[in-house]
Amino acid sequence: MRNFRIGLGRRVRAVAGLAAVGVLALTGAAAAATGGTYTGTSKISIDGTTATHPFSVTVRSGRIVGLGLIASGTCGTLEAMTSQPLAVKVPISHNRFDSTVALSGGALSGDKLTLVGRFKQSTVTGSFSGKLVESATNRHCAILKQSFRATR
Repeated sequence: MRNFRIGLGRRVRAVAGLAAVGVLALTGAAAAATGGTYTGTSKISIDGTTATHPFSVTVRSGRIVGLGLIASGTCGTLEAMTSQPLAVKVPISHNRFDSTVALSGGALSGDKLTLVGRFKQSTVTGSFSGKLVESATNRHCAILKQSFRATR
């Protein structure tokens, strides 16, 4: 009986220790996508020519809530200046995100952005692409895939 108690006590302490390590690991991983604004640039390459544009992501409560970018499409450009970002709701899970956001309101109606990326320490990297709807003709066209990198 005595040996059983000692063995059980060691097991309980070992399990408690592993649980504490697991909680610390999860807390450290979650800290990478901290709230605030990440600013940087997006890049697009067309026929060997590369252009850069300002880019920003605002994070609050475990999701991306603001997006500032210039997205070039085959029939136009979507501009959401970093000082007046688009309001979006993109969930972040395990420091990664992959979501298609339907934009609405005025000239944005029907436009869609697909946002894919990850947070690592104080940096967010990824890409975006999507679809624009030309307001005059209601014609759909592609937003060319662009990569981004921003830091906090």
